[in-house]
Amino acid sequence: MSRLANSRYCFVCGIENANGLKLILESDAPGRVSGKIVIPSRFDGWPGIVHGGVLSAILDESAGRSIEAAPFPNETFLTGTLNVRFRRPAYSETALFVEAELVRRKGRVAVATSKIMDEDGQVLAEAEGTFVKIKEENAMNHTGKSDEWIMVPGEEN
Repeated sequence: MSRLANSRYCFVCGIENANGLKLILESDAPGRVSGKIVIPSRFDGWPGIVHGGVLSAILDESAGRSIEAAPFPNETFLTGTLNVRFRRPAYSETALFVEAELVRRKGRVAVATSKIMDEDGQVLAEAEGTFVKIKEENAMNHTGKSDEWIMVPGEEN
């Protein structure tokens, strides 16, 4: 398993975002990522149950990162669509497991799936996303603050 790099300020994976989730993802094969996360109760939508928007953000991030873990060097993809299905409540303050996989790529468009499971392997939420390749100069300069999006290297396990 190799750990993927983390952004500094991303809500889901940003390791310097005090208000974020700090999700760490690893890859065991091209186009596949996985991770474990305990979501604090401050992200509840209902007492003890993680807000669906937070789960959607994790599904989006992990699906997109599965594309990053594929052999597409120096290419940036942004979410075009994300279709989410919530199956069971995801409880905060418990271990949740994330898996995502690149399904296919054709030209500038990639499709990836992701899911969040409990420790028994039951799927709590799942998604399919369509991601569109953008020009690299747009990826780093769209805010005028490209230093905020420098990837922080992960550690090899």
